[in-house]
Amino acid sequence: MRREDRSGGDERAIFMNMVWSIAAVLINYLMNFFITPYITGNIGVEAYGFVSLAMTFTSYIDIIAIGLNTYASRFISVAYHRGEKKRANEFFSSVTAGNLVLSVALLIPGTALIARLQDFIRIPEQLRTDVKILFAAILVNYFLTLLRTAYNSSAFIANRLDIAERIRSGGYILQALAALLLCTLLAPRVWYVGIAYAAASLYLLVRYRGVTRKFTPELRFRREACSLGAVRELVTAGIWNSLNNMGDVLNSGLDLLITDLLLNATVLGEISIAKNIGMICYSLVKRVSESFQPKQLLLYAAGRRSEQIALYKKTMRFTGAFSSLIIAVFLVCGRDFLSLWIPEQNIPFIYTLCIIVLLSDVSVGVVNPLYYVFTLTKKLRVPCFITLGMGAANVAAMYLLLRRTQMGAYAVVLTTLALNGVHFIDTPLYAAHCMGVKLTTFYPVILRHIAAFLAGAGAALLLARALPAALTWTALIVKAGAGALVTGAVIGVLMLPWRKS
Repeated sequence: MRREDRSGGDERAIFMNMVWSIAAVLINYLMNFFITPYITGNIGVEAYGFVSLAMTFTSYIDIIAIGLNTYASRFISVAYHRGEKKRANEFFSSVTAGNLVLSVALLIPGTALIARLQDFIRIPEQLRTDVKILFAAILVNYFLTLLRTAYNSSAFIANRLDIAERIRSGGYILQALAALLLCTLLAPRVWYVGIAYAAASLYLLVRYRGVTRKFTPELRFRREACSLGAVRELVTAGIWNSLNNMGDVLNSGLDLLITDLLLNATVLGEISIAKNIGMICYSLVKRVSESFQPKQLLLYAAGRRSEQIALYKKTMRFTGAFSSLIIAVFLVCGRDFLSLWIPEQNIPFIYTLCIIVLLSDVSVGVVNPLYYVFTLTKKLRVPCFITLGMGAANVAAMYLLLRRTQMGAYAVVLTTLALNGVHFIDTPLYAAHCMGVKLTTFYPVILRHIAAFLAGAGAALLLARALPAALTWTALIVKAGAGALVTGAVIGVLMLPWRKS
């Protein structure tokens, strides 16, 4: 009876984690929904591109920081669950101190680069000062995000990610309110977005610190607990993730920079809009996957492998269904949405870019939960080399297509789409190898995902032809609801059966 109760508690915790994770993502993008038309309409679509480019700029810095931070929650949580509170606090304090030192060390070169930013990227003369202030604000935002890394582990330890996501939702609302207030009271400036990001990150740092005091009061920053040995252990474990992150940058982080250098700022803005639509899909998939991770960590620590595999399959079904549903609904009413949202832009072109970007997530949508296998088992070397190889191929193909063909923006997004298909092969095979199970263990779920996606997309295309264009927001909501209901039923029947996979 107690085991059943505990299982029910775990299921409820996972459900609440998922609900609030999804809510946080939706609130974030709802806030961006109001900000984007303001920027594109009042400052220009090219200005919007620089917001995305500034965020990408911090991902280059993150190649260094991720080596320290990748395993922070894992090491702190495992030590805490094993009753090694002193060891957990050593990791906690060392991560906090390491990120503080890293922030200070990066401040000078970061400031120098921003001061000469026009030497590295092409910025329209009238936006030069604004873009520099934007980059500076985004850099401050990044430093604040680094400083809360250790505090993120407390909600994870308590399996109360729902509380962390509620706080994150509040941060997104604060971010939007700050941006809207500045935009309303002052003349239009693109750097307001950066200031809003930094304000939200400061709020999250303070609130997450409160969560740590509530759930894990033993975890406090203590200077005497800082250990170079703990830092070395974290960095040694995370070095492959740093290299893997470099591969991710090559796969999707350099496309905006290459667009700015080889095409123009207008195309940069249009691709940024498409990538942000794609990021909604990826963020939802990632958050759903993360909702299951505290339970995965507990099963891993307890050595309950069969239960762990079953939970991975269940997570894959959820994330696969989410990604397929999002793409299907966008196929039904994406063109109408863009026409209402940013009517002054090149809608057919942006819609096509959005579809290509979303299709890139078909493989990632279902295999995303398996990435956590590599973190838990600390076997990141092979995935790292694969990601680096794919990233190098992506940049080379993108550059050649832009230089030798007239594909333009399509070259930027199609290379990522083509290469992401590799994840149907490498991720499930190596995850099975790391867990010591049959190499085909995860393929039944993947094949079901492909069938569900194709069926859902087919139903979506038929609906898009059958339903009239949505000319108002009310009509769009009705059309999207109908699309979600029909395609969701098709996908759900195939992807989320009652029997076990």
